[in-house]
Amino acid sequence: MARYALLAFALFACCALVAFADRDDDDDDHGHGHKDRKNHPGPGALVKVTITSEVGVLLDDLPADTLSRAVQFVTRRPQKYWREAALKQITLARYRLIYRPYWYDFNEDGTPTRGQLPLPWEQFSFRFTSAPTRKTFQGHDVVSRSYIAEAFIVTDNTTILISDPQFAMDASRTVNEDFVFPLDPYLLFQRTAYDCMNEGGYPLESIDGENVDYTYDDSCGPLPPFDPSQGACQQCHCTGFSTLSCVDSLHANIGAVNTNINFQRIPWDERLAREVEDLSLYEITNPTGADVTPNFEALQHNFLGYRFFTQDSCVNTECGGVPGWRRILYFDASNVNVGGINMEIGKVDFAKADPNSFDPDVYHNLFYWDACHQHPHFFGYAAYQYGSNQGRKQGFCIQTTGREINARWTPITTKSYTCNYQAVDSGWSDAYQAGIPCQWVDVTSVNTRTRTATQALTITSNPLNWICEGVIQNNPDGSRQWVPTGQTTASGQSIDKFNCTQTPNAAANNARSVMVTLPTDGNGLLTSPCKPSGHALGPKRDCDFSIRTQLDRCTPGSTVNLVCSIRNDKPSQVLRVCESSLALRSGLACRMHEPQTLANVVLRPGVNTPVTFTCPSARDSIETGGAYSTYSGPAFNGGDNFANVRCNLA
Repeated sequence: MARYALLAFALFACCALVAFADRDDDDDDHGHGHKDRKNHPGPGALVKVTITSEVGVLLDDLPADTLSRAVQFVTRRPQKYWREAALKQITLARYRLIYRPYWYDFNEDGTPTRGQLPLPWEQFSFRFTSAPTRKTFQGHDVVSRSYIAEAFIVTDNTTILISDPQFAMDASRTVNEDFVFPLDPYLLFQRTAYDCMNEGGYPLESIDGENVDYTYDDSCGPLPPFDPSQGACQQCHCTGFSTLSCVDSLHANIGAVNTNINFQRIPWDERLAREVEDLSLYEITNPTGADVTPNFEALQHNFLGYRFFTQDSCVNTECGGVPGWRRILYFDASNVNVGGINMEIGKVDFAKADPNSFDPDVYHNLFYWDACHQHPHFFGYAAYQYGSNQGRKQGFCIQTTGREINARWTPITTKSYTCNYQAVDSGWSDAYQAGIPCQWVDVTSVNTRTRTATQALTITSNPLNWICEGVIQNNPDGSRQWVPTGQTTASGQSIDKFNCTQTPNAAANNARSVMVTLPTDGNGLLTSPCKPSGHALGPKRDCDFSIRTQLDRCTPGSTVNLVCSIRNDKPSQVLRVCESSLALRSGLACRMHEPQTLANVVLRPGVNTPVTFTCPSARDSIETGGAYSTYSGPAFNGGDNFANVRCNLA
């Protein structure tokens, strides 16, 4: 579902043309012509989307000596910079628009009164209606500007009315969705923690600061700590808890922007519709069967981190991990159905499932009950590897959550947006973002002690051919036909799959790879350049640092008091203190939300600054504690240089 090729296309309805607008020379071109139009030649539905909002850069976190340089940096950024920020902001609507039915009443029979209404993220154009201006916004020091974003949705005439009856030609044909967004959309999790994150339906510990758009929910309110004995997470906050509502937290920590997304159904225009359809990055490859392929753009979002696994933890058991500190390559994965029919699993009693009522025989053991995550898991959905290092993907909910083909043959809403009816509809995708348990490859064994390593990160969809990429065969009564896979469960029961008339060469597009360079030990996302450049500014960022020390020693469990300083002719720096691993013999490149983060302190020129933290205690017989590492970088990373940081025990 995630896409990181930030395309800026301007769509002008007045002249029924699609043209590039406000582009910089270094923007990338994408686009595919569509061959599937011959199978859907008639008119569909055309909706103009208009978003009016304000986006900015928060300056609160920056020390006083950097502010003038920061303001100059931000106000002189090119249009591309502001388009990236505006697009980052509006993608925070993703969660609510995909799961939109839950924000409206349901009918008495349990069917929703509204449907999904996803946006064509990569097709928006942006028109800025004010210049970048420094001001006080809700008590915060910011540089901001207002904008209007526009795009078009092309879909069919049936599902547009399921999405919202107001799109009927005899109704208003207008739908409005109101959101509250952070003025500065970057570093959202670092600044507001779980306040705006909706974990409902995800395994615990799925939230990651790199992927907040998958779980951002401005309707979340304060909640007490979650009790895991009550079952799986079905509320906003489970891993973490919150004492503030999302909106209150935005006001307090960033600045909250009221944003309207206006959907206006307009008369059908064949020329405009064709030009919009040709902008999609995917096209239907097989009109008569299902056909899944990995999303290459999603796979390009990957980063290195560190994670500690206990022997008896769920993630260690399910992900095939090795106990202890491990170097982990995180990445997004998404499977796109480029076939002309839905890739279906069907009805799964997911929401009401429990170990007593869930019967794997009903699903011919294709699903099994996972005691740790307290929901069913699915065999054989995808395989991951980095070089020869294998990941262990656990599918748990195959659902339709990303509309990849913006065309008249792709529905705008589906019934498979929940885990209760599992499928990936034609032209849509199913995403597993970095942060979800098992969404990684353990790369600890890759030798990066003295030099980097570059190998292929590969995702293979449907590696066992247990998903039907073609047409499922049914019995005369409409029930599914099953055939053995040739494999059995641990208790010796047959694992079956749907009897399928396979799409010819369906497996030809099932694997995608991207070359990834692992940094030397102790490095990670924290020491990587911030991407996109110039947005994650300030001491709370998780990038643009460098290693200072890796294995400083202390007494486990004791309080460590340092005094740190920089020269008075140098710009302010930030010092981050992380736990170190004795087994890995390195620092752990900690991020703000991770438990191995011990301290994060701004150092001002010529000032002796106290840095206090608790020395890491023993975790197991190997990681006996007593070791920490330090990382540093300019507090304003938009142009200031690194400076030498001196620290001594107080």
